[in-house]
Amino acid sequence: MRAHMRAHAWTRIRASRVLPASALHVHAMPDVSRRGSSLIVVVALAIVGRPVGAQPASGQAEALFREGRALLAAGKVAEACAAFDASDHIDHVASTLLNRAECHQRLGQLATAWALFVDARRETSDTTDPKTQSFHRSASEHADLLEHRLSSLAIVVPLENRVAGLEVVRGTEVVDVVVWNHALPIDGGTYTISARVPGHETWTTTVVIQPEADHAVVTIPRLRENAGSAAVGVTTSPVTAASTEAGATPTSVPSRLPSYVLGGSALALGFGAAMFYARGSSANADANHAPDNAARDASWRTANRDRYVADAMLGVGVGCAVAAAWWLIHAGRADARRIAVVPAAGATHVSVVVEGAF
Repeated sequence: MRAHMRAHAWTRIRASRVLPASALHVHAMPDVSRRGSSLIVVVALAIVGRPVGAQPASGQAEALFREGRALLAAGKVAEACAAFDASDHIDHVASTLLNRAECHQRLGQLATAWALFVDARRETSDTTDPKTQSFHRSASEHADLLEHRLSSLAIVVPLENRVAGLEVVRGTEVVDVVVWNHALPIDGGTYTISARVPGHETWTTTVVIQPEADHAVVTIPRLRENAGSAAVGVTTSPVTAASTEAGATPTSVPSRLPSYVLGGSALALGFGAAMFYARGSSANADANHAPDNAARDASWRTANRDRYVADAMLGVGVGCAVAAAWWLIHAGRADARRIAVVPAAGATHVSVVVEGAF
């Protein structure tokens, strides 16, 4: 592949600048010496429209281009790439673009080289000039050959992990939201991926990409809020201002509190259901010993009502018990949210403020 690349030493073709005859001035000046007279011919170059010391951009680009070719021939690939990049920045032409692509390919930066070949192919696609057409064919061939060798990196941000203000950074560059969840070509190397949101902990990881055919995926987790951020939010409320007057201090407690409340409710409902079942059984026994039909019917109605209430309470109690168990299990996870309990005391009231995710 590289031998094939070296066979295409793209040259930079520029039109030479011819100085017009009007720019030459011949002046006949008298010789004031005593040795006779002669003519001194003075040829002056007229420089129009350019300040003294200014250099044309095309000349600077040409010098950098030639320097890049010399460095590439000497095996100094990195220095050659820098020279070609600078030349292309000053004066963008197809031949420099192709030499940049060749240089970055030899440097092992296949994704960069492929992108430059694609740019060169696009820029030379609409032309009738034979030389430019040859550039177009070469750019197309090399882009097609490199494409299947490219490595890629996909930064995946699941919808459930996206929060307002989320910013993903690769190295020092912010990754645009539109390229999230897409595998894009990348040069081989070691990359640091981080995710940050104001008020949350920053998440960082490192991924190593091989130069060829390495396809990596990095998934961004849901960022955890900074410790105490919920309590800080409570301190801005008017009620908390009253608690500050009384010297109260916000206290963070684990989010297992809802599971304890649900568990206590389940026990209370179970106890209540047992009481209503007992009352219903007693009313049913009274109906069997009632002195008349009216008393028997009244006892049966009481027994049925108590049993319905007991069934309802038992069903709700079982639901609370299941919810309490589920909450208790999930509250122990590393990413469990916390709540803040703030006692608030004012001149005329005493209260408790509970804030957080339940």
